[in-house]
Amino acid sequence: MGNIVESPAPRCACMLVLDTSSSMSGSSIDELNAGLAQFVDEIRRDEFISCSIEIGIIIAGGYVTEILPITPAHQLGAIEPLIADGDLPLGWAVNKALDRLDARMLEYKNTGIAYGLPWLVIISSEAPADEWQTAADRAREMALKRELIVIPVSVNGKIVATLSTFSSQPAKTLKGLKFREFFKWFLKRISSVGIKEH
Repeated sequence: MGNIVESPAPRCACMLVLDTSSSMSGSSIDELNAGLAQFVDEIRRDEFISCSIEIGIIIAGGYVTEILPITPAHQLGAIEPLIADGDLPLGWAVNKALDRLDARMLEYKNTGIAYGLPWLVIISSEAPADEWQTAADRAREMALKRELIVIPVSVNGKIVATLSTFSSQPAKTLKGLKFREFFKWFLKRISSVGIKEH
C-alpha cells in the first residue's frame, strides 16, 4: 500500500472486483486485460488523477486474490495478465473489497487527509458460486447511505438482476466485450465527479 501522506492532495479510493472465472476464458479475458492495461496507463498519465486516485484490484476465479492493494495511481506498475479459471466467489471478493475500502477511509480520517466517496466497480460474467447476498446487501446499504459509489457491470448482459442488487442503481451492460470503452468512461466519470472532501 502506498504512503498515504506523501501528497497533500485529496484522495479517492477505488476498488475493482474482476471476474476471472472460467466463464471469462478466451476473448473475454483477453479484452479485459487489454482494457485494464489501457486504464492503468491512462490514469498514470493524467497529472491530476494520478495524484488523487488510489486503485486496488481483487480478482475472483476459483479463489479470491488481492492482486493490487490500494495504491496511489502514480505508483502503479504494469498489471500481470489475468488468467480465467475456476468458479466465481463473488460474495467473498466484494466483502474483501469493502473491508479494504473501510480500512482506507479510516486511514484518511486518522491522517487528516481530505477524501471523496470511495468507488467499487464489480465486473462479472456469470452467477456467483458462493453466498453473495450478504455482500450485496452491505454494498447496497452503503450506496443508499451515500457512503460508497457502486458500479456493477454485467458482461454481455448476463446476471443483470443479480448484479443490480449490489448497488442503488441498475447494473450496466457491457456489450461486445468493450472493456476499453468502459474503462475510458469510468476514468471520465471519476474526473467529472472530482475529489470532494467527505
